[in-house]
Amino acid sequence: MSLVQHAPRFSTDDAGRLAQQYFGISGVSRALPSERDQNFLIRTSAGEARVLKIANGLEAAALIDAQQRALRHLATAGAVSELCPQVVLTTLGEDCAPIAGPDGRQHWLRMLTYVPGTPVAIVRPHTPGLMASIGRAMGELDRALATFDDPALHRDFHWDLAHASVVINQFKGEIADPARRALVERHLARFEHTSASMLAGVRRGIIHGDANDYNLLAGDGDDLASLHQSISGILDFGDMVWSYRVGDLAIAAAYALLDKPDPLATVMQVTGGYHAVYPLEENEIAVLWALICMRLCMSVCHAAHQRRLEPQNEYLSVSERPAWEALHRLDQLNAQLAHYALRDACGLEPCPRNTAVVSWLQSGAVQVAPVVAGIRPSDKVAVVDLSVGSTLLTPQILLDGGVAALSAAIDGAIRAQGANVGIGGNDEVRAIYSGAAFALDESPTGPRRTVHLGIDIFAPAGTPVYAHSTVSCMPPPRIRRITTMVPCSYYGTRQGTANPSSPSLAT
Repeated sequence: MSLVQHAPRFSTDDAGRLAQQYFGISGVSRALPSERDQNFLIRTSAGEARVLKIANGLEAAALIDAQQRALRHLATAGAVSELCPQVVLTTLGEDCAPIAGPDGRQHWLRMLTYVPGTPVAIVRPHTPGLMASIGRAMGELDRALATFDDPALHRDFHWDLAHASVVINQFKGEIADPARRALVERHLARFEHTSASMLAGVRRGIIHGDANDYNLLAGDGDDLASLHQSISGILDFGDMVWSYRVGDLAIAAAYALLDKPDPLATVMQVTGGYHAVYPLEENEIAVLWALICMRLCMSVCHAAHQRRLEPQNEYLSVSERPAWEALHRLDQLNAQLAHYALRDACGLEPCPRNTAVVSWLQSGAVQVAPVVAGIRPSDKVAVVDLSVGSTLLTPQILLDGGVAALSAAIDGAIRAQGANVGIGGNDEVRAIYSGAAFALDESPTGPRRTVHLGIDIFAPAGTPVYAHSTVSCMPPPRIRRITTMVPCSYYGTRQGTANPSSPSLAT
């Protein structure tokens, strides 16, 4: 029998009676949502509030004690103490008490202080400031938990990201839709191919393990501008586990990006907030994106499995729809681009090899060969502006001029500057990128890739173009049109580097 099937079944009247009997607190009780336990809000006539928690009967006493010890530790840990609930002792001075359920099974009863706030899941809008606040809150929490440990939390746990591959392989077959199942399998294959081997060197420690958007609360704020724009509470420490420390950030980011049109931007905001409080190591940043994808895959796999066990339990599928939508979006994002963007969010060089490559280029250790024949360093080179503000691109060229008209205009601009060769700018926004080849999706009215991420070299037709610096028995290719594009060695950021294995690419 699973933990969900073994969840306690107490009524609100039972909760009120237990609060009075064990804690001496009388008030009106209201059920709160939970997956495998039961939680009740107890509000007294004086307006005070407490949370009565009844743990699953299958939970070990040592695990309940570990949660209570962790909360006592966090109560003395500085800023994070204001975000976490405090332990309320029984009338006998104990942390918790064993009780029998209606069916005779034993459960564990405890009480915590009430943390005010609104779940992030129902807060709107989700501003960049709120996303950064999520990161800071989780950074504060993980920094405090770095000095806490308990043997009971070194456990096998079905939500532990360290077991992502096992859990996904175990439950993916219960995903009914073949297309969705294939989507999960693609994410898993990428994770196992690119990231799994790096996890051995990642820091470990006790983590919260479930920073979803219902367990994070946003505060009321002092004015309208700050309303619900900072994290005021962190709830539910039942998923605590010894795991990858960066897992807390991955989980928080996975839920923060749900329903976001630009999930990478959201993850950057959360990551930047976290790193500012509790700096990430470079190997943690390298695996972060893959762990985010794995958390969402685990979520939909667990939902498929648990729906089969309890088809009437709506709480089990609360995040499933946005999780599937997010997985589709993340499937379209380049993982290397995500890695570089997250490094940038932490104030690091986007490309890890950038410093080494720049140093290599500046060292003079290798002679850089030309890309285009017949161009000397002393030759005048014309700058050709193809941006949206260019006077070179007339409406006639943009609408129906074609390649011939554009080539003639570029050739004229080069000759007007007294040069034989022209160069086009990197990171240039161009209106000419309106064709189907630049579409980001299949929609005819969808967005287009409008930013030029290469370097254009414009030279006379027939000019040889060299692909590498070694001697070849093949004759060099010759320009057949006036435009030749020499792309940077990576894309997606504002910085380009040359590949040391191909010196001639550095121009």
